[in-house]
Amino acid sequence: MVSRPKGGGSATRIQLKGGERTFVGESGGPEGTSVVVRDLFFNTPARRKYLKSVSTEIGHVYDVVSSLAISHPEISFLLYREDRLVLSTDGTGDYLGAVTGIYGNSLAKGLVPVSLGLADISIFALIGKPDLARSGREGLKFFVNGRPIQSRTIIAAIEKAFGGAVPRGRHPVAFVWISVDPASVDVNVHPAKREVRFAREGDLYRITFEAAKQALRQKPTMVTLEVEGGTCPPERTAADLTDRAAQDRATARDYGAIKEHLAVRRREIARDSTTALGMLLAESFDSGFEGSSGRVPGAGTPSPAPMSIDIAAPAGIMSPGPDATPGHPVPAGHQVSVIGQYSDTYILVQGPGNLYIVDQHAAHERVLYERIVDSFDHDSASCQMLLVPVILELEPRLAHEVEGKRYLFERIGFELEPFGQNAFLVRSVPALLAERPGAEIEGMLREAIGHAAGEDGPGNVRLDLHGLAATIACRLAVKAGDRMHHEEMKRLVSDLLSTRDPLLCPHGRPTMISLPLDELERRFRRPAGKGRGSE
Repeated sequence: MVSRPKGGGSATRIQLKGGERTFVGESGGPEGTSVVVRDLFFNTPARRKYLKSVSTEIGHVYDVVSSLAISHPEISFLLYREDRLVLSTDGTGDYLGAVTGIYGNSLAKGLVPVSLGLADISIFALIGKPDLARSGREGLKFFVNGRPIQSRTIIAAIEKAFGGAVPRGRHPVAFVWISVDPASVDVNVHPAKREVRFAREGDLYRITFEAAKQALRQKPTMVTLEVEGGTCPPERTAADLTDRAAQDRATARDYGAIKEHLAVRRREIARDSTTALGMLLAESFDSGFEGSSGRVPGAGTPSPAPMSIDIAAPAGIMSPGPDATPGHPVPAGHQVSVIGQYSDTYILVQGPGNLYIVDQHAAHERVLYERIVDSFDHDSASCQMLLVPVILELEPRLAHEVEGKRYLFERIGFELEPFGQNAFLVRSVPALLAERPGAEIEGMLREAIGHAAGEDGPGNVRLDLHGLAATIACRLAVKAGDRMHHEEMKRLVSDLLSTRDPLLCPHGRPTMISLPLDELERRFRRPAGKGRGSE
């Protein structure tokens, strides 16, 4: 370790080996403190044996340094790994600047600053807008008097304030710095001193809740440069962007005309088609599943008569419901008929002796998932180059994971190119995502990266690939509440029956349940064994 105080004439060097000091003395060096660690645990083989993979342990280092940098923004932190800078903060004392240095500008620009005080408790918080919500609570960071902590009280207050502002299963992003009398904080709750208790938990809950509520009522501010056709970051000139914007608008007009022509042609083919079994009218379901009833062909029109689908061997429906007979399929050669849609969420299907209720989102997930899996299982993933690459900024730990596993994303169809510190340029995407906006692609990748950041080892590589495929399928699939045209429902049921596992979505939820005819008759108290025309 080499340390030189500000304004000092020389630095002090300390060397330790195996817990013993081997050198202490004056040395040359810049202002600040540098710590270099090599051969950790070289003399404790038992400890070294139970270390995790290199990437996992480096991730722990990132977490520790990131927490220190955010809790002490007045200190500039630089973290190198193998002579490569992976983390840096400016040390200006600005909390937002420290967060930006670690998490990138794409997250920082959506944070709203709030300052509040109550008696001897004062907080400064950077609260993320709802669109920054994540699948886990890793975006909730709390600090008390400069110490990183964990607090169930603060978590409960923030999540209560957000209420229905974020979807179920998603969690907000927030950074909260608390200043309080040290005597009113118990830091001995946890051996690592991370979990603490407060003498005035109720006041802390109220002030944190109010801070989050205030942030939700505000809009994040950004310094931008106004140009024709939109806004841009100030580091680029208005003239450059005006020319680029004009080119992009012209390209978009041409592309929009082609897209509309193809969409009309797809609908014509669908109307003229006499059979839907195994038919794929587009690269994905985008042409039929727009996600909005206002853009779905035929929305608001009366449903036609039920249309039948021939079941070819070995495809069939098997009910996972409690009333089902185990192993009961729709036999090959039989037909199922799509009756209609219930609550814009479930597709009602009539089969031999059963009424099947299909979850349209789970069913579409299964179809898209198998399509993606088939592409990388046969090394045939098709991709589409982006006209304007998407910039993906990540925190250091995730950036390191992605850097080491870019080949996983390439198998799916994503081309990721390193773009400065902890950032990547997304130059191509799977063909299924070709028409998606850049913000959606960025959000999808952030969610999918959690599946790719597992332990190293050949046994887990395939799991990571399937996790990526499941995430993409979930984001692309038709959603609950989307109204579907009758032909679209028929096509979805047909494709579902053609999958290898039509009973479950990639996340393990059932795609359908069945209600046997015998059960219906029992509930209506119809006499058993009577013919259809008897009563």
